[in-house]
Amino acid sequence: MADAEAILRAARRPLVIGMGGGGDVVGALASAEFARLYDGAEPLVGGLSWERRPIDPVPGPRRVDEIEGADLLAPGCCSPVPVLACAAAMSTSRSPAWRAS
Repeated sequence: MADAEAILRAARRPLVIGMGGGGDVVGALASAEFARLYDGAEPLVGGLSWERRPIDPVPGPRRVDEIEGADLLAPGCCSPVPVLACAAAMSTSRSPAWRAS
């Protein structure tokens, strides 16, 4: 079996994804920054917006058509902008918008 750390540290363009309700991408950003600083990588950072049942009556991942203020890059994938809002969250969730870094 290959050494996972060796494989990850050798990656030149790792894709680092945070999955959750917004704060998880901050952890992904920290991991990506580690790879950039210590291994010379050029990481891509992404996030998957996901709401929980206690927060939103429609739990699960957010569809691209629910995200306001982002440009569609490919089916199911949009680019981040300084402020994103989920239309469903605006009317059903406790938070009006989350801010991307």
